Amino acid sequence: MLKNIFSHFKKSDDERPPAEQLDDNKSGSSASTLNADSIKAIIADLNAASSFFKEAGFIMQQIEITAGQEPKITPQFRQFHELTSEEENHLLSQLDDKAIIKFVIMSLFKSSRLQGLFENTEMELYGIEICITGTPSVKTIFKRDNSPVQVTKATRH
Repeated sequence: MLKNIFSHFKKSDDERPPAEQLDDNKSGSSASTLNADSIKAIIADLNAASSFFKEAGFIMQQIEITAGQEPKITPQFRQFHELTSEEENHLLSQLDDKAIIKFVIMSLFKSSRLQGLFENTEMELYGIEICITGTPSVKTIFKRDNSPVQVTKATRH
């Protein structure tokens, strides 16, 4: 899915200087690699989508951008409200022309459902990180918020 999305942002060979085309061929770059233009576009899309994230019951707390051989963008979210399946489907139907945002919100919904695995435990959904790169991943973080045991810094005796 992301390969198709990134190919939308990547310039075609006709629009790029020959030197850039050669660099892509040497490095084995594919349409799923983020370039500077696609990073800017994805960040702009994420920032413009705050109302969709709020409607979905999430707030984007921060965005990490990692440069390197395989650049990545990692928005981090917290959930403040759960939606019904009907509300989720209605929201997703509004995002057919916003592929990245639809992917992010679908990932948020799926990750938040993992909370059911921790129903009778002290662990609660703390946050969700979505790594947008050639090989996307989603990290769901559960945290013990109300621990009955006071934890302090360990010391050596």
